[in-house]
Amino acid sequence: MDQDYKTILKRFKDEVTSENPLSKAEQELTIISALTVLQANDDLKEHFSIALNTVSVDLIREVVYQLSPAIGSGKVKNALKILNTVTKKDGQHFAIPEDTYKAGLEFQEPLYGNEIKDLMADLPANAGKLLPKWLTKNFFGDYYTRGALPVKDRERYLLAALITMNVDFQIKAHALGSLKAGNTESELIWTALTLLPYIGFPLVINSVQKIHQANE
Repeated sequence: MDQDYKTILKRFKDEVTSENPLSKAEQELTIISALTVLQANDDLKEHFSIALNTVSVDLIREVVYQLSPAIGSGKVKNALKILNTVTKKDGQHFAIPEDTYKAGLEFQEPLYGNEIKDLMADLPANAGKLLPKWLTKNFFGDYYTRGALPVKDRERYLLAALITMNVDFQIKAHALGSLKAGNTESELIWTALTLLPYIGFPLVINSVQKIHQANE
């Protein structure tokens, strides 16, 4: 890396970190969520190593696993491949609920109600029924039922990924869901600000506006 750029980047990262009220562990897991979306392999390897100083590999794996319904399996598998070069420890194993739809609803409904089901209701060829059903089963039933990560944290780290993807509708929806899960507006704003060195000002400024609107 060019030395001048490296110096500028480090100074900015250090400033964002020093002013950040989130814990070091929360900052690293937020960054890992974004870097998994970006597929920034070298940075992922670096931040996996840093995160292991403050959190367990099980927690790191869970943060990466839960991104699959949002960003796709390919990016998650790539991130896990990199993690496995940093540590060889396997993740925790959790029993899969017998009825993932019912189990998923228990997490989804308090945060999001019937929003997606209603939004997709008029889609043709059974898509309006299957898409929200699969969302409930996979997004919530397969991942939120795993005990390694509290829902409050799941929502916040997922929001970091959505901010990185710049998907406006989902950012506002999940900001509201994150607030309902127990996060404060300040925590969500700083989740976005933590990402400044990695995704830049335009995406962060857009996202903090969406978060603030969700709290109005």
